[in-house]
Amino acid sequence: MSSSQSNFSPDFFNTAGAVFAVFIFAKFVSHRSRRARKPDKSSNWDGPGIFHAVCVIAASIGLVLAMLITELQWDSLWADILVWIALAIAGVILLWDVIVE
Repeated sequence: MSSSQSNFSPDFFNTAGAVFAVFIFAKFVSHRSRRARKPDKSSNWDGPGIFHAVCVIAASIGLVLAMLITELQWDSLWADILVWIALAIAGVILLWDVIVE
């Protein structure tokens, strides 16, 4: 065992990756069910649609970040902060969507 070996623990990033995958799945399912209930308004793109897109993008970026950080074993405070920011953005928007719905 080398003394320069880092204490990187991938548990947080693996769990965050799973949460991001669930967020993406939940947003796609909720978007499809909402579309089925409302008439087609292809010319108007409403405000909640923008939040939907931001949530999916944040969750996708977070998922890719979590996988890259785990693969590269990036042992930095910035890795935690970036994943937490993506989790906060996607989680708050998903929660807001559930409350509004």
